[in-house]
Amino acid sequence: MKRNIFRSIIAAAMAAALALICVFATACDTVNYAGRVANFRPYDFNDYITAYTRAENAISGNNPRLIVPAINNLVSELSEILDGYRLVNIEYNKDTESKFKEYYRNYRSYYSRAYSLYIAVLYDALNSRYGASLFYGWSNDEIQNIVTRYNLMSDSRYIEIEENLTELEMEYDQLDPGKNEADANAAQEILLQIVEQNNLIADISGSDSYVEYAYEGFGRTYEFDKAVEMCEYVKEYISPLLHDLGTAYLEQREKSDEILSPDAKSGDEITRCEKYVRDYAEEIGSYMSAAYRFMIDCDLHYSANSVRNPRGLTGAFTTYLDGSGAPYIYQYCTGGYGDLMTYVHEFGHFTSFKTNGSYGGYELDVAEIQSQGNEMLFLPYLTEIYGETAGEYMERAKIYNFLTSAVVMGCLLDEFQRIIYANPENYSAPGAMTSLFQNLLTEYGADIIAETSENPDTFKYWWAIVRHTFASPFYYISYAVSALPALVLYMDENTPSVGREETIEKYNFIQQYGHGAAGGLALEDLLARVEVGSPFEESTISALADFLESRFLS
Repeated sequence: MKRNIFRSIIAAAMAAALALICVFATACDTVNYAGRVANFRPYDFNDYITAYTRAENAISGNNPRLIVPAINNLVSELSEILDGYRLVNIEYNKDTESKFKEYYRNYRSYYSRAYSLYIAVLYDALNSRYGASLFYGWSNDEIQNIVTRYNLMSDSRYIEIEENLTELEMEYDQLDPGKNEADANAAQEILLQIVEQNNLIADISGSDSYVEYAYEGFGRTYEFDKAVEMCEYVKEYISPLLHDLGTAYLEQREKSDEILSPDAKSGDEITRCEKYVRDYAEEIGSYMSAAYRFMIDCDLHYSANSVRNPRGLTGAFTTYLDGSGAPYIYQYCTGGYGDLMTYVHEFGHFTSFKTNGSYGGYELDVAEIQSQGNEMLFLPYLTEIYGETAGEYMERAKIYNFLTSAVVMGCLLDEFQRIIYANPENYSAPGAMTSLFQNLLTEYGADIIAETSENPDTFKYWWAIVRHTFASPFYYISYAVSALPALVLYMDENTPSVGREETIEKYNFIQQYGHGAAGGLALEDLLARVEVGSPFEESTISALADFLESRFLS
């Protein structure tokens, strides 16, 4: 998962339009992540206030020679805050009770305040006598976004709401939800408060709903009603396959002790399999091979675990540190080949960031194709690593888990959130959200997912362990939107008329042109260019269902 730290990623696009330049590091001594952590000095917010004041003075003074440099200087300060927050966020994930806990809280506040002042400067510049020339080339939507953001952030309640959300998310981080009713109910209480705060943001911003606000905030190039329609196709075509696929998966899993080696079930598979990931990167292309060497040589992947990080957060994400000119992966490992596949997933994000700088994760859904497509193309290496029988088992297991955790759960959790955000008052009774989750499992024909989970008896609380729902509402649908094209790549690779070589070419195009910089293509345009079916088309999902049925159930 590529985690977007803040609800709005529009700031990155606006900053780019004001000529903020990405700097790519090529040497590890330039990156020096460990040194940055050891010598970390918190940002002095007074520096930002000084830059903000200069920008406002330049605008009010009607001096065109000073306005753009002053705004660019403000953007640089904003970028420094964002970069510091990303570093602090990594360290907070490693240990939620370290000194970085307070830094995490402070930087969240810094960014909310800094971004609101930045929007105020853009708004004032837009309404100055030089507005037309300063914003020449900006689209009407981009201009309107400034106005909308200004109306929200100039409201006296905005900063308080953001700080409330930070505290609620940190309170959630102290829970261990998903194991029992008490933990799930505690998570429910926190989520209700988060919903209240987010709905207030939507109301202040003038959005029809928070779901609309969130979809726009993630920079998506499609309306949420297209995602709703996509999920109906998932119910129609994918759900009928789940029971048979899940039953077959269970039968094989019961024999897994005979199939899987001890290394596949426990241990540090990332270190053990470095050679295979390196070979894979070389097969995909020189740009990925260079990214892999850069990641290894500069120590830009962190493997957390219960021993090393007893207070660390589970999950995995990739972020981009502008101050280092480098991506960075945080991954919580539990042992076994699942860690290897998560590593390959995050390395897809890492490669995009290394290739495109901070633009590498600009469009969320494209970024997740880059990561999930990487997993699909890596699958043939499993037979080389673990042997033919185990490799085939792992491939089937991965496709099943891909369909359930990404496609079906991506849709289900989006619908789960839409229902709660529309009528939160209906979900205040203890267990209400757990009941909703169970009802949606049945509606999606996904009860088999509970049976195939590691803990069937407590799976009904699974919704409570998904941090996205609490920290990044309406993020999770992107796993479904992106998993479907990634599965099309898998289908293409296993279709004789296309094959692996041509599929790799398609994937490479998605990596090279799936970004927000000049020349980058939006999701549907990008997929059309490489003849990968859109996830919003009924024909794409029905064709995938037919392929999967013939491959695994015939």
